[in-house]
Amino acid sequence: MDLFGDNNETYSLNIITKWLKEHNIPFRYASSKTVSNNLLYEHGIRIDFKEFTLSVQTHPIIAGWAFVETLKTNDMLNELRHKTPEDLFKYIEKLLGDEKV
Repeated sequence: MDLFGDNNETYSLNIITKWLKEHNIPFRYASSKTVSNNLLYEHGIRIDFKEFTLSVQTHPIIAGWAFVETLKTNDMLNELRHKTPEDLFKYIEKLLGDEKV
């Protein structure tokens, strides 16, 4: 079994994608940096909601001290840093709940 998933995910991203798959939440990869046209590790994903797309980035240059940084693409001023995977998962669950209202 590949510890980092099928797409050379970073350790942090693999924690997130495993949870998303377990909860049947679709996502797509959104890493941006390549070296010699090869992506070394996947470090970001996007989750589509009705009104926006949630960008989820684990790269330390983006997330800094946090486990992950998220950004709703319809409001570039709402970036949030989540200290733990659990913080991120609660946030995603809240967004999914808000969408059902």
